[in-house]
Amino acid sequence: SFSGYFGLPEEGANGYAKSQGVAISIEILDKSGQTRRRLDYILNPSSSPHARGRFSFHVPIDGPLDRTIKLSTSPVSAGGDEGKLSFWSQCRIEERGARRAGP
Repeated sequence: SFSGYFGLPEEGANGYAKSQGVAISIEILDKSGQTRRRLDYILNPSSSPHARGRFSFHVPIDGPLDRTIKLSTSPVSAGGDEGKLSFWSQCRIEERGARRAGP
C-alpha cells in the first residue's frame, strides 16, 4: 500500500482569500502502461476552513502489477498558484503484511 499525508498549511490562510482551491491526485501506472487514478481530491480553503491542514491517505497497490506512483497538485483556476501552497508528507510504500511503526 501507499500512504501518507497531503494538505494546505493552516498558517497560509490569508493567502486563500481568492483561491479556487487545489486539485490533488495520486495516479498508479501499472506495467501494461495503463494509469489507474486512485485518489482525486479538491481542497478549497476559501469556502471551507476544514480544507486547511493535513489529511491522511491510504491507497492499495498491487506490487507485482503496479510500477509508478505519480503525485500531483495543481490550482483549480487557470493561472492560479495555489499549488505552491500544498504539500505531501510522510509518504511511504509498505508491503502487504508489514507492520507500521509509530502511532
